[in-house]
Amino acid sequence: MPGGVAVAGAETGQGTGRVTIDDVNAADLRRVRGLVERAAAQAGIAASRATNFVTAVNEIVLNAIMHARGPRSVALQYTPDGLLVEVSDHGPGLPPQVAADGARLPLPTSESGRGLWLARQFSQRLYIRNTAHGLTVRLYATRA
Repeated sequence: MPGGVAVAGAETGQGTGRVTIDDVNAADLRRVRGLVERAAAQAGIAASRATNFVTAVNEIVLNAIMHARGPRSVALQYTPDGLLVEVSDHGPGLPPQVAADGARLPLPTSESGRGLWLARQFSQRLYIRNTAHGLTVRLYATRA
């Protein structure tokens, strides 16, 4: 069953509202991508940049689904210069070296790491934070 959507404030318009999808699972991926795509358009992000950003968010959400236990959540919020998406899970987090390695293209023989690398390439800013409850990744897309 797809996760629930909680909306704080308005869903439309720049600088307003925060949308949170709780209990995200694989069945929610299409809905998350659509929501990010619409929010990026409403935030005035260019179509090509928005497409890349949707891919970045998809990779991080997919990592959370594959590697972390639930619950997982995705929150979207407009910022003065674009869009913030925050993906949180209750998994083990990332060792600092893995988070740092995500800035480099994995070797062709590597079995993992491409999702984080792609997310870094396709976001204007990406922050990874281990918390007492799991991992939080914040991705930003800007208009310029």
